[in-house]
Amino acid sequence: MKYINIRRKTVCAAFLAAMAALLCTGCGGNAKSGTIAMITDGGSTEEAGTNQDVWQGVQQYAAETGKTAKVYQPEQADLASLEQAVDEAVSDGAEIIVCAGESFENAVYDMQRMERDTRFILLEGVPENEEGDRKIRGNTSSVLSERAQAGFLAGYAAVKEGYTSLGFLGGEESEENIRYGSGYVQGANQAAADLGLAAGQVTIRYRFLGSDSVSPSLLQEIQSWYQQGCQLIYACGSAPELLAEKGAEAAGGRVINTEPNEAAQSSVVLSAAGTDYCRMAYQALKMEEEGSLPGGKETMMGIPEGGAVLRMENAGFSSFTQTDYDLLVQRIENGEIRVTEEDVTQNLNNFEITLVSFSREN
Repeated sequence: MKYINIRRKTVCAAFLAAMAALLCTGCGGNAKSGTIAMITDGGSTEEAGTNQDVWQGVQQYAAETGKTAKVYQPEQADLASLEQAVDEAVSDGAEIIVCAGESFENAVYDMQRMERDTRFILLEGVPENEEGDRKIRGNTSSVLSERAQAGFLAGYAAVKEGYTSLGFLGGEESEENIRYGSGYVQGANQAAADLGLAAGQVTIRYRFLGSDSVSPSLLQEIQSWYQQGCQLIYACGSAPELLAEKGAEAAGGRVINTEPNEAAQSSVVLSAAGTDYCRMAYQALKMEEEGSLPGGKETMMGIPEGGAVLRMENAGFSSFTQTDYDLLVQRIENGEIRVTEEDVTQNLNNFEITLVSFSREN
């Protein structure tokens, strides 16, 4: 077991002085000390990715509130190692434990019952046992992103950028990936309406691979999408992203992913439309402090809380601007545009998806 005890070293002296004054004057009030533990899935917070993003959100919250933040990195992501990490965090005095991803669902299912005085915040997961039975106890909050909103941002930006022949590629046909795809169709349809395009002018080829595996035949098939006129694919999952990128590189297409790969970003990738885990972790902790993060149930987070984002920094768009993005977000937040989490692809007409020509493939 490796763990790192980190206090933000970059906080300026003025901030530290102000925090010290606040803590002194707040004695006897509502201020309280505590330790927040973040447990990784075995990966490092030093490498770009979900672990790093969540840890940055925890650090930000800890720095602003004067709490201590500690990260635990198990040697492996198996159930025993994750539960051992929880045991260590509790023994070290952690009041809140933050973890992210489906790999923690079994561990939190067990530990929320054994450590009832500890608060668990599980991002992008719901506690369940190995038989698939789910139970969220009162000391646990499951925080889930509104993935349809992320897909919507991808679809809207693609069409506003000028692409009209689109593709969607997912791995497993899971509830999460279905929401990405449904949102993508909704976003493309909304952009077509805003641009005054004719019905059928925007086309979407839509497919789930059924797994996260890749093969030469799948790569050839996705490459053929581009060769047959598909201009951009929204790829959700590691295998779909790899296939879409390699296919685009060979045939001159473009890709929007769900998570940025800062270590090896291909030139064909325009952006990533997924979850801002840094903001999501920070907002969950802030809501917990305010008493607005309910235990015992799922909490959905959308664009305002980081549950959906289109990465505009270093994006490859030329026509879709930051101003366009900000206006789109504003329209969603004020209710002018409603993005449903339901699967619109099952019956486009029921959801007034009338401008997109949709083709589901096996």
